[in-house]
Amino acid sequence: MRVWAIGVFALICSLGNSFAQQTYTVLPGDTFSRIARQNGLTLTQLREANPHHKEDLSPGDYILIPAKKILPDVSGETSWGLEDSLFHHHVISGETLYGVARQYGISEGDLQAVNPGLGQELAIGMSLRIPGLLAESQTDVLNGIRESLLSQSRQDEPFTSFVQPAILEVDTVRVLAMLPFLLPTDTIEGGGFDARTTRLREIALACIHGLEWGAQMAKDSGMHVQLHVVDTEPDSMGVVMWSQGDLDWADVVFGPLRRSPLDSVATLLAADSTPQWILTGQPDQFWTRHAHTVVAESRAEEGMRALGGLVSNNHPNDTVFMLETKGKDASLERAFRSGFVAHRASEKGLISLPATSRFAEGLTAQMDTSKMNVVVIPAGSSARSMMAYVQTELQLADSFPVRLYAHPKSLDYDFLEWDFVNRTQWTIPSNAWLNWNDSLIAKQVSSFRDSFGTDPDTYAIQCCDALIETLHWIDPAPAALPVLMNKRFNWIWDESANKCRNTAWRIIALEQGTWNEVSISN
Repeated sequence: MRVWAIGVFALICSLGNSFAQQTYTVLPGDTFSRIARQNGLTLTQLREANPHHKEDLSPGDYILIPAKKILPDVSGETSWGLEDSLFHHHVISGETLYGVARQYGISEGDLQAVNPGLGQELAIGMSLRIPGLLAESQTDVLNGIRESLLSQSRQDEPFTSFVQPAILEVDTVRVLAMLPFLLPTDTIEGGGFDARTTRLREIALACIHGLEWGAQMAKDSGMHVQLHVVDTEPDSMGVVMWSQGDLDWADVVFGPLRRSPLDSVATLLAADSTPQWILTGQPDQFWTRHAHTVVAESRAEEGMRALGGLVSNNHPNDTVFMLETKGKDASLERAFRSGFVAHRASEKGLISLPATSRFAEGLTAQMDTSKMNVVVIPAGSSARSMMAYVQTELQLADSFPVRLYAHPKSLDYDFLEWDFVNRTQWTIPSNAWLNWNDSLIAKQVSSFRDSFGTDPDTYAIQCCDALIETLHWIDPAPAALPVLMNKRFNWIWDESANKCRNTAWRIIALEQGTWNEVSISN
C-alpha cells in the first residue's frame, strides 16, 4: 500500500508541475532543438508539450515551454533489500569476456567463477556479476570506467589540450547526410553512367552504409539515431531537393561531398552551431565559412611533428638528412623540424638538403658506411619524383645502413619496391588503427557484411567512426558507447583556422614484412 501511495503522490506532483508552462514566441532561426537546449529540456519533452506543431517553426508561432518536472524525494520512506550485493555489468555491443574482465582489473577466471555457466560468447544486455565490487558503488564505478574509456579512445597527445567540437543536448541524434546521387544525370550510350558519376554514386552509397552501420551500433548500445538522406544534386528541372528546413532539423550534418553544395551548406550553417562533418579529402579550402566544421582525417602537420620528435629521440647520435622541397608541402617540413627541435632543444644533428636535380648525389656523398644514416622526406605528393630518385640512388648504394622516414602518402607510389621499403624499415605517421585480427572488429565487420553483402570500404568506415565520435558529444554523455573501428579523435582548437582539428596520429614501421607501431625511446 505504501508503494502505491508514493506512486500516486509522485504522479500528482509531476502533473501539477507539467501545467506550470510558459508561452514562447518563435524567433527567426529558431528550431525545436535550439529552444529545447535554451530551456534545459530534451527534444522529447518539448515535442510532447506541443503535439500539434509540425517540424518547421515559423517566426511568430507560439509554443509551450513545460516546466521541469520535480519529483519529491521519497528515498527515506522506502526500503527494500538488494537482490544481489555485487556490482552488475550490462553487456553492450562488441564486448568480450576478456574485455569486461580487463575493465574491472580482474581475471577471466574470477569473472566466470561468480557467473556460473558463463562462456566466451556474450549477448548484448547480459548482466554479469563483478567480484570485489559492491552494488552500492555502481554509479561511481560506471562513471570512472566511462572516463577511462573516453580517454583511451581519444589517444590524447601530451602536446595538445583536449576540446570538444560540439555539445549535443539531445536524447535522439538527428543525422542529415547530404550526398551526390546525381539521379537526373544523363546516361551514356548503352544506358550506363560515365566513370566519374559512377564513382561518385558508389562513394555516396558507401557513406550511407557506413552511417547505417554506426546507427545500428548505437542502437545496440541503447542510443537512438535518426538518419535523413538528401540528394545534393538538382533534378532535371534544376530544382534542389533540400532546404533550410533539413538543416534546421539536423543535430549534425554529414557532407556534402561536392564543392558547390558544400560552400552553400557551410554558408547557411555559419549562423548556427550545428556541427558539420566534411567528407572530402581536401577540407582546408572549405573551412572559412563555418566555424563548426570537423573532419575525420588527422591534421597532417601534427603527424609530421610527431615524426620529428620520434626521429630526434630515437637517433640521438646519428646524422639526420632532411630532404626539403620548400614548395606546397613546406608546412609539413616546418612541422617535422619543430618536432625534432622540441625534443632535442636544438637542430644539432639535422642536415637540411634542398631538392635539386642532383641532390641525391650529394646525399650519398655525405653518408657513412660505419653508422646508421637517417633520411627524412616530410613532403607528400610534391615529393613523388624526389622519392623515386632517392630509391634509385639508395638501391645502388646498398652498402649504407639506412633508415627512411616519410609521408604516409608515399606508400601509394606505384614505383616503390617492397624489398627497398623493408630494408630501410620505412617509417611513417598513420592515422589508422584498424586491426583485422581483433575479434571485436571482426564481429562488427561481419555484421556489415551480413547487412550489405560486402566488406566496408574506406568511406563506410570513416562515416561510421565519425558518427560514433558524434555520440561522444552528447551531454550528459552516455555510459555505454560503441567502439571506433579505424579512427581516433584528439581535438585541439586551432586559433588560425578558428575551429577544432583532429590531431590523432601514431607512428608505424615496416619490420621484416610486418607493420608495427613504434614508440619513442626514453
